[in-house]
Amino acid sequence: MQPMSFGGVYSYTFWLIRQTLGPTMLAVVILAVFSILFGYGFSTSFHSLTEFVGTLPASGGPMDEAAQERMGRAFLGWIMPIFATGIVFFLAFRFTQILATSAGWDAATGDQRSIGELAGASFGRPLWMSVAQTILVGVLWIAVSMVFGIIMGVAGGASGSSAFSAILGYILQGLQIWFSIATITTIPLITVEDRGPWKSLVASLALGRGYWWRNFALFIVPGLLLGIISILLVIASIGELSPSLLSAFESPSDPNDPMMAMTRLQTLMGFIAPTITVMMVIGAVITPFFYHLTTAIYIDLRARRGDFMVEGEDDDAPAPTDPTISW
Repeated sequence: MQPMSFGGVYSYTFWLIRQTLGPTMLAVVILAVFSILFGYGFSTSFHSLTEFVGTLPASGGPMDEAAQERMGRAFLGWIMPIFATGIVFFLAFRFTQILATSAGWDAATGDQRSIGELAGASFGRPLWMSVAQTILVGVLWIAVSMVFGIIMGVAGGASGSSAFSAILGYILQGLQIWFSIATITTIPLITVEDRGPWKSLVASLALGRGYWWRNFALFIVPGLLLGIISILLVIASIGELSPSLLSAFESPSDPNDPMMAMTRLQTLMGFIAPTITVMMVIGAVITPFFYHLTTAIYIDLRARRGDFMVEGEDDDAPAPTDPTISW
């Protein structure tokens, strides 16, 4: 397998999709189902939010014990649905990503496993390693964000200006983007090479060294197209706003009146919840493309490291000699 050109990576991505139609379609269906479930959780959460707002005392007045209990139940009703369905959706996302990656690697190496075998293997160690890695990365970024927050607080208090804090904020965002692209091959490394959460991060940084801008460009092109589609969907949805929604936000009211706030939230919910659900379902159809694109990038980077031998110029698929990398 020779290193691929920029366009060759996209061509190989579509080749992987054609070779793995069954697992890819299964990933689309799973993502779509759990996207609808997440949309339902969001809608339920938003409805509970309106109830929570309705329990707030007007103009900040006192609350009796019964009112406090109602507010507590409404608050839990607001938080729990979106939290629970969000976790389930994340697990579905990771499972389908590992499923597509496993199927793509099988297609690349010429192996043949049934959808059931792929699903069973994907639900095992790779899934929980990827979850552990997500938690690890989350903890690392929380720590980094806290350090940046302390620096921004000290700098802002000393200088009396927010300019330095804003610069540090942009630096933090840049680090997050850099890290996301630099560790883009962690899932293939976990799935194919059975690496753990930390070792896959280190291996991904080593594998992609010197190719960050190329990998960034490979993802940004389809990412921009997806972003444009999403923006057009939002614009189309805004164009369908009902007069009741506009009038609810244009009508004068007391800013401390919880009933008016509840009415506005209820009206807004009818617009936001369906829009988010539709966008997530569309994303479920497009997301497997990025799964296979990541696999194609992983194979290309390994080819650039000389991990595969060329068996013939007319071969459609790479011929790895050993599914491990040593460094």
